[in-house]
Amino acid sequence: MPASVYASSDNIIVYGVGYPPIRAQNEAQALLMARRAAIIDVYRNALRGSDEISNTDNESFYENISGFIKGMKIISEELLSNGGVRIKASVLLTDKAKH
Repeated sequence: MPASVYASSDNIIVYGVGYPPIRAQNEAQALLMARRAAIIDVYRNALRGSDEISNTDNESFYENISGFIKGMKIISEELLSNGGVRIKASVLLTDKAKH
């Protein structure tokens, strides 16, 4: 699996992966929820800016992140064989939309 974030001079390429819940009512709901989880993962990875967090215990933990992402564009979506969804997105580092 690729790293979560790749940076260039004016934008970053961010990856996110989401998996369907165990108790989805049907396949359509499972796919939509996996896609939503992948988009949230993309936002989190864009804010974090890195895919490496030191966690020596390998246990679940919470990370507090706060921020605002503007101008994210989904480049591609990929359905994984296990029912998950992988999304590749681009986020501008500078605000080029101002006039």
